[in-house]
Amino acid sequence: KAVASDSPQQSRREKEEIAKTAVLLRMLACSAELEYRPNGGGNNKKRKQDNHTSTQTMEALSQALLKNLPGLLTSFKADHMSMRSLTKLPQYILPEIFCLSTRKSDFIALVKNLCVSFLESTDEGVLSEIAMSLSLFVQGNHARVADVKGHLKRLSSAMQDRLMELFAESDPNKETVPTPKKSRRKSSRRSDASTTSGTLESLTSQDNDVEHSICLCLVRWKVLLKLIPVSNLFEESEDDDENVVDGFFMTLSEAIGKRLLDRKPTVNADDAQTETSRSGTASGVWMNEDPNIHAEVAKVIDRGLDVLLCIVAWRLADLLNYRKENFEVGVVDDDGEDLPQSLRVVKLRDVVAKLVGLCYEQFLEPDRDSVYSEEQERFAASVQTSAGRVASDIRTLFPREWSSAKDPAMRALAMTDDSHLIGGFVRFLHSRADEFEYKDTKNESTLVRDLIVPVARALTANWTQGNRKEAGVILSHLIGSGKLVGQTVHHLARLLKK
Repeated sequence: KAVASDSPQQSRREKEEIAKTAVLLRMLACSAELEYRPNGGGNNKKRKQDNHTSTQTMEALSQALLKNLPGLLTSFKADHMSMRSLTKLPQYILPEIFCLSTRKSDFIALVKNLCVSFLESTDEGVLSEIAMSLSLFVQGNHARVADVKGHLKRLSSAMQDRLMELFAESDPNKETVPTPKKSRRKSSRRSDASTTSGTLESLTSQDNDVEHSICLCLVRWKVLLKLIPVSNLFEESEDDDENVVDGFFMTLSEAIGKRLLDRKPTVNADDAQTETSRSGTASGVWMNEDPNIHAEVAKVIDRGLDVLLCIVAWRLADLLNYRKENFEVGVVDDDGEDLPQSLRVVKLRDVVAKLVGLCYEQFLEPDRDSVYSEEQERFAASVQTSAGRVASDIRTLFPREWSSAKDPAMRALAMTDDSHLIGGFVRFLHSRADEFEYKDTKNESTLVRDLIVPVARALTANWTQGNRKEAGVILSHLIGSGKLVGQTVHHLARLLKK
């Protein structure tokens, strides 16, 4: 791929060198992964000899990686293919090597460069490998845990600041956002231009770029939060931790809610007086904005919901782990002393559920005379698909059966009323019923992933006290809706029978 590149800035020899380097780095990453795996075959004596040799090899490799990786990360930061291999290598550095006092400076330089690369990279594969490496470094009781936590919290702080700047920049009230002198001078010149079309085009294009930047920032947050607990990303002080995390959570939820409300379909006042007529009108934002911006906003909502869900999941995990360790041994009395913590988690959960409801309110009636643009139809389908996945996760994290748990804190966490999460998605599912008639394999797999699996997961987690009408909607697709759909529903039916 590198050799075939048509970049005029590179000679063929340079392209060949880049390709060779990428191949060598990939070979190194694969070799380190194979060497890192424990040996399982052969007799005991040979296995011990192999393990001893492997340990020596890994120790030598660990020292070489600690010494050279920081410089390599800087040299190849613009080549995401090479970065995917490079950022995988820190996972195979042995803790007993990077804990050596003689290797402390090398290890700190490596962690620092990983954090810098995480802030600069836009490739999700690279971000995932860096997050995996950092999550492994922050685990355990080794001597470098405090150093890694410090860098993680500085990384988190930089990401928070960047996201808040972007949210402020995306706010329509532009005068509240401080801008550099050079930018103000350029914008004033554009506003003084005789033609307003050029100004509008530049502004909408700029807004599109801002939404794209917000989306990239949220991708980084999602990747990081899927692997690293919230407690390792924010301040350790209890009060500060609560305030920072909750403040970040609420700011992000408000930004998502605003984007959904701005694009919510409205009902005509004349039609609202009659029950039979349901014609609607598009919000003004669809008339004035650059059409391309709505696809970026849909991505922001999708990634933002994932970030919020990760925070709720970590909060829930922390509470459940504490209750499990202390409630069973009698340290925590059965007097509901942890109910405030449970209610705090429930409050965060309900915020996400409310945003899911706003996504469902983007629903467009398929049988009415179309007053909506293609961009709005695609936006509505995208956010409702995202809402269905997140609603499924919420119902799985907070199952109904907890309502009969012995622990009062778990009883408070049970989501006993999830009808508002079910109805909107079932309506969306019915609106796309015609798509199940097509036998296109690619389209069918997408339908299963977006429409069938979310409902199936939530049903399986809550079947003892589940919604039978919801089950009926899915089971109706057992036949006549395609082979893959039928197989998925058949497996679901088998699980529900157990």
